[in-house]
Amino acid sequence: MLSGLIHLCLRHAAVVAVAAALALVAGVEMLRRATFDVFPEFVPALFVVQTEAPGLSAEQVETLVTHPLESVLNGATGVTKISSESLQGLSVVRVSFGPGDPVRQRQIVSEQLAGAPSFLPAGVAVPSVSPLTSSTMDLLKVGFVSERLDPMQLRDFVQWTIRPQLLGVPGVARAALYGGQVREIQIVVAPTALAAHGLTLDDFMHAARDVAGAPGLGFRETASQRLVLQASGTAASAEDIEQALLRATPGAPLRIGDVARVVDGPAPAFSDAIIMGRPGVLISMASQYGANTLSVTLAVEAALEELQPAMDAAGVEMIPALQRPANFIITAFDHLRGALLLGAGLAFALLIFALREWRTALISFISIPLSLLAAVAVLQALGVSLNTMTIGGLAVAVGVVVDDGVIDVENIGRRLRERRPEVSVFDTIYTASREVRLPVVYATLVVLLVFVPMLMLEDIQGAFFRPLALSFMLAVAASLLVALTVTPALCWLMLRNRPPPPEMQFLEWLKTLQARALVPLHRHLSAVVVGLLLLTLVSAYAMSRFGRELLPDFNEGHIVAQLAAPSDAGFNAMRTWGKQMLDRLLAMPEVRTAEVQLGRAEAAEDTWGANRAEFHVALHPTDARNEARLRREARDILMSTPGIHGEVTTFLGERIHESITGVSAAVVITLFGPDLDDLDRAAYRLADLLRELPDAADVRVRVPVRAPALVVRPLPDRLAVYGVRASEVFQAVQAAHQGIAVAQIRAGDRVTPVSLRMQDTAGSTPEALGRLHLRAASGATVALSQVAHIGIEEQHSIIEHEGALRRQLVTANPDTRDIAGFVRAARQAIAEHGDLPPGVSLRFTGTAEAQAAAARDLAWRSAAIGVVIVLVLMVSFGDWRRTALVLLSGPLALVGGVVAVAITGGILSIGSLVGFVTLFGIAARNGIMLLWHYDHLLRAEGCTWNLDTAQRGARERLTPVLLTAALTAIALLPIALQSGEAGQEIEGPMAIVIVGGLVSSTLLGLILMPPLALRVLRR
Repeated sequence: MLSGLIHLCLRHAAVVAVAAALALVAGVEMLRRATFDVFPEFVPALFVVQTEAPGLSAEQVETLVTHPLESVLNGATGVTKISSESLQGLSVVRVSFGPGDPVRQRQIVSEQLAGAPSFLPAGVAVPSVSPLTSSTMDLLKVGFVSERLDPMQLRDFVQWTIRPQLLGVPGVARAALYGGQVREIQIVVAPTALAAHGLTLDDFMHAARDVAGAPGLGFRETASQRLVLQASGTAASAEDIEQALLRATPGAPLRIGDVARVVDGPAPAFSDAIIMGRPGVLISMASQYGANTLSVTLAVEAALEELQPAMDAAGVEMIPALQRPANFIITAFDHLRGALLLGAGLAFALLIFALREWRTALISFISIPLSLLAAVAVLQALGVSLNTMTIGGLAVAVGVVVDDGVIDVENIGRRLRERRPEVSVFDTIYTASREVRLPVVYATLVVLLVFVPMLMLEDIQGAFFRPLALSFMLAVAASLLVALTVTPALCWLMLRNRPPPPEMQFLEWLKTLQARALVPLHRHLSAVVVGLLLLTLVSAYAMSRFGRELLPDFNEGHIVAQLAAPSDAGFNAMRTWGKQMLDRLLAMPEVRTAEVQLGRAEAAEDTWGANRAEFHVALHPTDARNEARLRREARDILMSTPGIHGEVTTFLGERIHESITGVSAAVVITLFGPDLDDLDRAAYRLADLLRELPDAADVRVRVPVRAPALVVRPLPDRLAVYGVRASEVFQAVQAAHQGIAVAQIRAGDRVTPVSLRMQDTAGSTPEALGRLHLRAASGATVALSQVAHIGIEEQHSIIEHEGALRRQLVTANPDTRDIAGFVRAARQAIAEHGDLPPGVSLRFTGTAEAQAAAARDLAWRSAAIGVVIVLVLMVSFGDWRRTALVLLSGPLALVGGVVAVAITGGILSIGSLVGFVTLFGIAARNGIMLLWHYDHLLRAEGCTWNLDTAQRGARERLTPVLLTAALTAIALLPIALQSGEAGQEIEGPMAIVIVGGLVSSTLLGLILMPPLALRVLRR
């Protein structure tokens, strides 16, 4: 069949050439229309269920809200993990699923929560489910500041003018607001006024709700039409609330405005933002699941540009791109495109240099654009975006896809030079192509098979490497088709009247040197084999001693710092500290923009208190080494304040860590147990042990321990004496300090909450709070201290669960790439000195465990595919001896790969391990071609197997073996040299291993394979 295909293409060479040209044009057009993104979706479906529980403590939220929700969600189909946080006034349950349709999985969560109102306490809000967001989640952060508008006016402008327009952009899932002041209409009543008029807080609540409500009145049918009845005249402002009737006294109606102040005021703050050192409002946008980051970012920026006149008129200054992941996409693609084009250019230059003629070089080179564009077309047809992993796979494939064409062209050129006059050029080209067709097919099949384990990887490593493997395999498969069809046709069209020139003198010299080395190597082959075995063992031992990491740091030009102060810190202290830190960061010349967001936004991903801060620092373009230095300097600045702890990372690093462990840290120790105090003591003990280890950094106890709380505990006997209900006590305290939400008023498209507040005559101390006035049943006023005990107690502000068990976390971000080595040291230290209280257990999670699991996964899958490769080789050669010789390519390649890793830092990432697997397939190609040529000499040309035949076969295969290895290495060299730069963090280590391994496998293979074959294949 293959012979017929080659013959057909030669007979219709012009048609094949035109078809190839059309394919190139179509491929370029498809590439122009292709979609680009930063990474494939690498985070499994995760849904956050948030439930507001006003007034409840963390322990009450745990018992009354979180436990029931966990019980319901645990029964959902496909759920793999449930974790939760219970904090004051809020329950957060995170539900993780395995592979599947995220839309259907979100529907499952919603269905499970349908009955929540029936089992949750009164006053607890209906649980809300987070929207589906992309793996990178963050889309764009934009800041707004103003010298003309006050914080409340600025928040109004951003919330009601800017935000709705941005949410309307296709692909935007969420737009969370930080900072400013949220407007609310506040009814402020003095306790003395309540007593003087015989009123209660309930009276004000009912009055406000009556005037703010807009009931549906139905409709009325007439003889000819239906008329809708609509309520009008409901409250639309503070003035309308003032006119609400409290008591209908004949001749002297009592209104809210008669006994209370009704004002526009700021709601209790849950978030704040400082932008470039100035207070402002921050919009943090997230992209929808499956949305294209780059295109959505450009659409959002276009919408902001349309809003610029409105901002100018209002006196609002926009500070754009405080965080813009699209910048990383652009930079990464620029680097990958540059590496791909440079690699292709170097390959073409090497072809011209080695083949000494532009026609043969062009015929070989044409397989690169044809193969890559064919792969792009298939990827687009499959709905796979062009991201840094798919483009990286194509970049790695550049040096491989040209090999099949080079083998064919070199063999055709050699046969044309040796052609006898009585043999036609057509027959010579046809015979030469047939001669190498089967070894090319089998060699390419082996290369494809070694990538199959990558298609089978799971979890985050699978999400990253499956697209890379798919794009690589598509390109290599396309190159095989090009070599069988286009290459022979172009050789017939371009070389039939002009045979290739003789080979370079340099290659002739290498062939002579190889032939001379064959005799002594054959004579001392036993010593050579022993030496090779020792070299392999040393390489394997060195590889086992290398450090381990899952994925390298991504150099995004952006720094993210998540920091926490003591749990009782408030916004005033955090604002002052945040402003100081921003000023120091902005003083660094490499910093372009910086902002800090405090607390949590409504319905946002992070449910943080006032003591938590997240810094985003955008850098001017710089290289990978300088960016790592800047991260260290930023960590030193942000950690310089006593009591501040947290992590300094990148936004992609943060997302990757969160997808593995649920928190943004590389090393996580999870402690489980029933007693929170035991968990806290054990966690601090382990944190102290970790801090003593070399390279320890960002070590912290993740869940805050007990914090002071002002506790109001009603006294039943005193309540009975004064005729005061416990609910009235809590209601009065809530009104005095937080306000009671009573209604909402609507004016146009704006919604403003209405809250009831007691005039703040109390304070923050127990004594001051005790002076708060309550209204007794008799109508007299009673001090809070007369009916309740008030005191400061230590309470847990956050309680976390995993699998319905209480947990505490100890996290660290070691200042080393060898995360696995740090974890080994941590395990040893804990085993020797980390005695745990009874009932407490621990579990290590993080990138080290993920890397080890990925390595085991890759190893056994590679072993399984190795068996398949052995079977393919047995089918190809029909002989176990030749199969064993091909498998020898592995140890030969291992040596160079290990040396390359040692030179570049001695750290093995998953990319490096994938490089070793890939290396075997590429290196095996040379062995297959050499051994198949030996069989051709014996079967087709009738040679006898002896030293002369071994030398001849090695001599005739030296040029294609050396050239294909050199082409692969030189095409990968730009990626290897730029390892660590944006877009090449994963492919760089892979390219380093392949380049190093190709050097050793090629040199050792050219020297050792012929004498080994001479000995092993003796008949």
